[in-house]
Amino acid sequence: MKTPKNDRTLRNRLSLGGCSAAALAVMMVAGSGEGCIPANFSFVESGDDGGSDARVRDDAAATGDSSGDEHARVGGCDPSKDFGPPELVRELSSSEEEGSTRLSNHGQVAYFYSKRRPNGSGTPWIFRSLLVGGTWGQPEPVGELNIEGVTNFSPSPSPDGTELLFESTRPVGDGGGDGRKHMWLASRPDTSTAFGDFFNLQNLNDPGEQICPYRLPDRHVLYYGHDGTISRVDDNGSGQDPALLAPVNVPNAWTMCPVVSPDELTMYVGSTRDSSVKPDFEEFDIWVSRRAQKSDAWSSPARLPNVNDPTRHDIPTWISDDSCTLYMQSARPNGLGYLDIYVARKPK
Repeated sequence: MKTPKNDRTLRNRLSLGGCSAAALAVMMVAGSGEGCIPANFSFVESGDDGGSDARVRDDAAATGDSSGDEHARVGGCDPSKDFGPPELVRELSSSEEEGSTRLSNHGQVAYFYSKRRPNGSGTPWIFRSLLVGGTWGQPEPVGELNIEGVTNFSPSPSPDGTELLFESTRPVGDGGGDGRKHMWLASRPDTSTAFGDFFNLQNLNDPGEQICPYRLPDRHVLYYGHDGTISRVDDNGSGQDPALLAPVNVPNAWTMCPVVSPDELTMYVGSTRDSSVKPDFEEFDIWVSRRAQKSDAWSSPARLPNVNDPTRHDIPTWISDDSCTLYMQSARPNGLGYLDIYVARKPK
């Protein structure tokens, strides 16, 4: 696992110290970024968080609904209670494969990957659905993000919708990709325009695979999966002390797709750590780890009650700010496709 250097900010780690005008001119072409991030990029930005500025609400403005929806209900649960059984989100699922659902703009927008195509299936693309009258609208591909034959997973939007972290096998510059999934950043000046700039997070990526980027809502912290373990980096360039993550990252198991509460006191992961229940190494369950304060080590994860199918894999994808609503992907029977999108909620 790579440990970021403490003497460099996250911006500098991602940008290699900033971009020259010539480099930026070349990298404005979609897919041509090579790890040099614009100087104004940061996981921490001042200004509106996406809740009041109409400029950043193109995703939700058309819905006329800013109260959240039944799938991403915010507020009104008993946090001490367990999640109820997962419910299939039919509006977002299909006969193909879907997952990695993340919500933005207070539950008004859903980003996820799907293999659906008008004439069949293909490599995973990133799709987006808008909340319309309390129901998810028809999912549409985010066309500027997707390249035929390239795999895109795990979209992680910023609260204001101007940045999107995702994992992809897309090529860097004029060269070909290595076939592995690495983390990329897509950006745009505001949400009235398409994503136009794409940058490979070269200083965090390495010859392994970096998957499931999960950025906390305040933009200070990024968690991600790295070759079967969980990594963390913050805007000070500091990585998580490996000892704090050791209870989560265990040998002889694959642990990935961290979903972390905004206070960093609860983490949900997909893991193959217990083969006694699901003997196939490819079958994941959702596990939860907790701690009393951020300086503490994470607890040894426990299997999350009520949400796991006994024979098929389940992976967490998003938690609401109040920890009342958990989105997940599951291969359980009676869905619409191989993997479908589900939501579990804590009762009031």
